[in-house]
Amino acid sequence: VDRRGSNNYEQRTAAQHYLVSLEQADNLFELELRKNQGNRGDLFKAGYKNRFDDQTAPSAKWWNGTNSGMKIYNMSNVSDTMSFSIGDTNSIKRYQVTISTSDHGTVSPTGAIQVVAGQSLRLVIKPDSGYQIDEIKINGSTTTVKDTITLSNINSNQTVEVQFALKAALLCLSPSEGDLYYVGDTMYISWQLRGITVQGIELSFSTNNGKTFTSITDAVSSGENSRLWITADVESDSCRLRIADRDGSPSVLSDIFSIRRKPQISVNDQPMTFTIAKGQTVTNTLYVKNDGTGDLAISATTQKQIRRVLINEISMGVTTQDADAIEIWNSGTDIDISGWKVSWDDNKGTSGSYTFKDGTILKSGSTFTLYDLENYKSNSSDYMGINVVWRTNDFLELSVLITDRNGNGVDFVKSNGSLTSPPEEIDWKGDGIELCSAFVYRKNFIDTDSSIDWGCTQNGTLKEHNNSQQNNVPTPFLVLSPLSQSINRNSTGNYAINIDASKLESGTYYDTILLYHNDPLKPSPQKIPCQITVHEPSSVKYNRLAAPETKNGSASAAQLSVVPNPVNAGQSINIWYSPAGNERYGELAIFNNIGKCQYHQKVTFSISNSSVRNPIHFSWLPDKIIKGSETYLIRMNVTCKDGSKAVYSTLAGRK
Repeated sequence: VDRRGSNNYEQRTAAQHYLVSLEQADNLFELELRKNQGNRGDLFKAGYKNRFDDQTAPSAKWWNGTNSGMKIYNMSNVSDTMSFSIGDTNSIKRYQVTISTSDHGTVSPTGAIQVVAGQSLRLVIKPDSGYQIDEIKINGSTTTVKDTITLSNINSNQTVEVQFALKAALLCLSPSEGDLYYVGDTMYISWQLRGITVQGIELSFSTNNGKTFTSITDAVSSGENSRLWITADVESDSCRLRIADRDGSPSVLSDIFSIRRKPQISVNDQPMTFTIAKGQTVTNTLYVKNDGTGDLAISATTQKQIRRVLINEISMGVTTQDADAIEIWNSGTDIDISGWKVSWDDNKGTSGSYTFKDGTILKSGSTFTLYDLENYKSNSSDYMGINVVWRTNDFLELSVLITDRNGNGVDFVKSNGSLTSPPEEIDWKGDGIELCSAFVYRKNFIDTDSSIDWGCTQNGTLKEHNNSQQNNVPTPFLVLSPLSQSINRNSTGNYAINIDASKLESGTYYDTILLYHNDPLKPSPQKIPCQITVHEPSSVKYNRLAAPETKNGSASAAQLSVVPNPVNAGQSINIWYSPAGNERYGELAIFNNIGKCQYHQKVTFSISNSSVRNPIHFSWLPDKIIKGSETYLIRMNVTCKDGSKAVYSTLAGRK
């Protein structure tokens, strides 16, 4: 206590310092620097730091460096009630206990320890993994081996020697915890003998966590330490191996691993094109087949939808009791974020990450908040797993990143001073955001990957939308359903591709369908580029076969005919176009009833087939996969010799 100080002063100088200082035994000032809220190194205790005076570190000197004369010593071990002595230490008799160890273990405390006469010293002994305490000598005499020893009523200098030795054991080195194998994979099994001999090794396999076993190999000689095994045709997430001496003992079990049958995704990943009238909503079907022997798990979304999951708000508590938090917001449609990760990197030693559990669906327009306090758990929030130390007035440098289940960047934000770089998928522009208040928030749905997207406020809106940011959020024009599904082996599943042009202007739009899956031999996600062309409702005139208008007046009417009409399933459609006599180029396109182009063919008219009106023949076989009746728009776009344009169209049906 220094009455000339003030607890408003944090400079820790002779002129400006605390009125009351809390001394920490490790002398790191981590409480003052807000690096943590206290740890084991802060405690004065016997066997660690049991003195506090002008000569120790930390010292009892005044802030100006002069001696205070304070002397506290002979501190006891940590307990509910502790004892210590105050006053002159010159008359206190001390003895030295010297502790030494071999490699492969630790003794705490160690080295040369000064102990007040008549006091005790407790030693904790811990061998490294795979090792054991081999011998303990006190003053040269061997004593009982145990992991703690206490030297009582010390009245002379003493020595303690601890030796560690390799533990005799049969160890399984592989497979490891959580390994995943597929039926027919080659597994590398390895083991190690430590200080023991065996007659030979027998390997056996369990699918029920070791309740029952089946032998998997012939006897292995005692000199071998590995074997290859073709995994069995089973499915289990509770598999274990048993490695045993031929006589049954010793034996050891492997960690738990999984064997599954291998799925195989089959999907047409060629680019898809759609044509749709402005204001319309149509649905197409994407077929996905599983040609493998295991269940195919698929989660579907689009590239634009993924980028509509945004970091929305960051809270930096005013005090250590206030919750720090990260909020994310889904400005698009429902999305499966299983396996996605939110990571944060700060300069306060509290960096970390949070991974979303399997089956986590982030609903359209909803938020999810991560707090650094456990009592904030709910359906729309969870505990970050660590108590972070974020303060706006504490030179905080912070970055936050969202990644999908494959580690690809989804959204990123950083503060001024942060040296964290975004992943290659995100092009962050310019400086970081200013952490100018207790909350920083996203202003609206527009994400430019720059600081202009962000603002500051003293009153955050965690678990709510930020002001009017829901206003004018664009409706997604390409949505898939269902979000996820499991397709049995040798079966076909389908996704509905819903295209909504109700809010779109005429033009061309692009997105990419993403299919996340568990086929180990195919890249995930599987990507299917999509192009959506939106036209004015009146730009295509059905069943109109008028003659084209040219610079020289009307030409003779061309003819576009379809035989047969309607066509039976599995039957080809024959299309005949009889020229008007003045065509130079033509382009035939066939669209299904949701506007997807099914057939496309260009033609150049020669003198022989234009001026004398010789018919041109096209033949097209509709897709056999599509079931039920369907109507096709058949359209011929014509460029005439004088540069004028004409469109001929008709409809064809399929039973």
